[in-house]
Amino acid sequence: MTKIITLEDLLSKTIDEMIYLYEQGYKIDEIIDLETPTTVAYVGDANPSWNTNGSSELLKDLNQIIKNSPTGNVNAVVFMGDMSYISLTKSTISKSLIKDKPCFFVVGNHEVEYPDDMISIKNHVFKLPVHYGPSGTARTSYSFNVGYQYIMITNQYWDGLNDNICKWYKPYGGYSDNDGCYRYSRSDGGYIPYNLMKWINEHLLSNIKWKIVAGHESMYPYKLYIGKSLDRDINNRDSLQSLFNKYGVNAFMCGHTHYANVVKINNTYHVNTGAIGTGIDGTRDPGATITYTTATSTTFKITQKIETSSWDEVITKEYII
Repeated sequence: MTKIITLEDLLSKTIDEMIYLYEQGYKIDEIIDLETPTTVAYVGDANPSWNTNGSSELLKDLNQIIKNSPTGNVNAVVFMGDMSYISLTKSTISKSLIKDKPCFFVVGNHEVEYPDDMISIKNHVFKLPVHYGPSGTARTSYSFNVGYQYIMITNQYWDGLNDNICKWYKPYGGYSDNDGCYRYSRSDGGYIPYNLMKWINEHLLSNIKWKIVAGHESMYPYKLYIGKSLDRDINNRDSLQSLFNKYGVNAFMCGHTHYANVVKINNTYHVNTGAIGTGIDGTRDPGATITYTTATSTTFKITQKIETSSWDEVITKEYII
């Protein structure tokens, strides 16, 4: 019988206790029977601090996450970046129906523009039961398990070093640190440096059944940022895709464009999670999107629930592996 500990219980443990439980072979889950499906939700690109009604609009969409889940529950929520300010996002979460769910943060291009956001993410991740990424991005790249789902969070704004100095371009408003850099200019730059590629390669060796990699910017942009983001350096992008092909990555989750879409490259679904809250501003997607991955030991499904004129009527798209 697999040893199980809930994410909520694990959060109450000290670091030494977490290490002990990990060494004893415990797996993180909210359930006892791993054949019960686990569901992870993905949302992002709300930037609630940018509008006076940002928190209220974010709260409205957060309260739809459990309601619209294909299983009627979620075991964890991943925020896909551009949720500035993180302090406001966390305050809004605390008032929502997902307040008791474990939440994980992907670094987006706007978080790196706000030093307090980067600090908030690192402090938040420090309290989570995760496997840290390489030195220099240890708490902004990390991985964790939810049942049979293995999820890797990647920071595309790490310069690959660990000397506390941004060797690429310091973002406008940002601070000089290795994991808060733009690759191409002071306003543009998602990239996977060698040391992050190496970490991804090593950790995809995991024998967990279903593998998901998440990063803020798209590898194959749709409608916006074509020729930019990870599409700018084709060799770098293709190297990452080669790892997905080699290790059977089932899904790559991204955001950034505010256009929800799904495209299959070889055997990997590239899923853009669109936007929620005031990230829906009338210029791109007309409604908010919530994306889910649901898995058992033998089944894996991607679901997108898309708001129409309101959440009373939704468009559902499913992709079954």
